[in-house]
Amino acid sequence: MKKKILIIGGDSFLGSCLRKNLSVNYDVSSTYFRKSYLNGIKVDVTNISSLSRIINNVNPSVLIDLVAIADPDYAELKKELTWKLNVESVKSIIGIIKDKNIKMIYPSSAYVFSGRNPPYKENAVMDPVNYYGETKMRAEKMITQNLNDYVILRLSKLYGYNSKFDKVTFVTKVLNKLRKNEGIHLENNVKKYPLLINDLVDIIDNVISFDRKGIYNVSSPIPITDYEWGLKIAKVFGFSQSLIKKGNIGINSQRPLNSKLDLAKGEKIGFKQTKLMNGLKIIKKTM
Repeated sequence: MKKKILIIGGDSFLGSCLRKNLSVNYDVSSTYFRKSYLNGIKVDVTNISSLSRIINNVNPSVLIDLVAIADPDYAELKKELTWKLNVESVKSIIGIIKDKNIKMIYPSSAYVFSGRNPPYKENAVMDPVNYYGETKMRAEKMITQNLNDYVILRLSKLYGYNSKFDKVTFVTKVLNKLRKNEGIHLENNVKKYPLLINDLVDIIDNVISFDRKGIYNVSSPIPITDYEWGLKIAKVFGFSQSLIKKGNIGINSQRPLNSKLDLAKGEKIGFKQTKLMNGLKIIKKTM
């Protein structure tokens, strides 16, 4: 009998990829709020009774919680909504599964750290510099303090491509400009460590298959700024790199300047990362 997986937030960027790939080896159920899809279960995660009914009906072995506002700028503007989705919904899920035999998998963020003292091991003291990081830290603490069977995956930056129905990502935003032969200004100060979505799906499969527990850092080991990333996108997709320019892109919230994570723990158990240029080539082929 296949292990039952419940994805909360299956209509998200990561959720779409997980639904497709995990269904090969597992019995996958998933929820959505706005973007419906075949066999999706509609749920408002702020409605505890509805959320509880779905979790109890599916009765999964593993619950993957993907519901979150992940844009730091939007989080600063919509703090009440961000708190409801990033913190209160996690609290609700914990309350529902606490006494059940359900593993919780929770994607967190390198933004739980300030970026002043990288690289960060899994047990480093969290010290976020923006509201988004604060909410992810709060969620992490609730999980570690209340559950025994959990996996927290700390990400730096996720990228990839599922279909034309994806939300706009950094890669597609840059491509949209390049295809119109328009220049785009990208910042060149904040170091990011992009992880291909396919790699994260493989990591989550590893976590489920081997029944991992605890906190793991998952990201690329190689730093890159948005400007440098933009140049690589132009090169892989055959556009003029002269359209990629250094400049301010209107960031409203503070970012860690270098959120490098120590990846040794995950690499010892088989977590792997695709090099960025290869990842961009995979996206190009998929498109």
